[in-house]
Amino acid sequence: MANKSNGKDANQVIQDLRIEVTSRHYDDIGKILDQLGIKYTAYDGNLYDGKLDCDILFLNCGTSDTFDYQELRSFVDRGGVLYASDLTSSHLLTAWPEIMTVTNNTSPGTIRANIVDKDLRQYIGDSIDVVFDLSAWSRIITAPQGKVLMESASGHFPIMVEFTFGSGKVFYTSFHNHTQASEMERDLLQLLVIKQISAATDIDFKKTMDIVTLSSKPSGATSVGTSGSQIDSASSIIAKWQKKDEDKTSSTESMADSIKAKWRNK
Repeated sequence: MANKSNGKDANQVIQDLRIEVTSRHYDDIGKILDQLGIKYTAYDGNLYDGKLDCDILFLNCGTSDTFDYQELRSFVDRGGVLYASDLTSSHLLTAWPEIMTVTNNTSPGTIRANIVDKDLRQYIGDSIDVVFDLSAWSRIITAPQGKVLMESASGHFPIMVEFTFGSGKVFYTSFHNHTQASEMERDLLQLLVIKQISAATDIDFKKTMDIVTLSSKPSGATSVGTSGSQIDSASSIIAKWQKKDEDKTSSTESMADSIKAKWRNK
């Protein structure tokens, strides 16, 4: 598992992380990692000495990859971080049948989501519209052992939850990185990636964000939003999140309020 910071150079700890990503289908979390300049390798299903050989494992929605579910549990138990989205709920429930219940009796649409997690709320604001583009997505019914990070504004069912299992963590989201994701949704997904890195290293979320965004080197790659306009995602998120040099006297709270004012939907 990852070397926790424990006084070590935080930059090096993050650079040394071993991240694997499953095959993409409805989801492509690798694209989000690319935008942030975070290195990763493709998950190949191979175990080394019977164990997963990484610190963070991202499960893409609809992945065709297979898993050793006992090792998946053991991976998290010994300190690994697992991120799973939408239809990968079936994999989680096979490995951890006790952690939550879900239903796929759902339909596409846009749901207003309340941001419960304080780290995410500081940068996203109190709420965000999340688009569910599949005809049947996994809605969480109960998550008695989970910490709710996001919930629906109507009905208050969990949309993103965090579970602690042994020395590690499992993060599950009902939404995924779909093709026509809005700029705010892409920014939210970048924040969620940073959340995983913070969890894997025990480095403060804000410090992790500063290291990751400052270390990213945009190479001209762009993402296409719903309007068709091109957005340099890495540069855009750095510009939104970081203070300008001439505004050093402004408080973090003021910066967060400014971002909320710009991003919050009326």
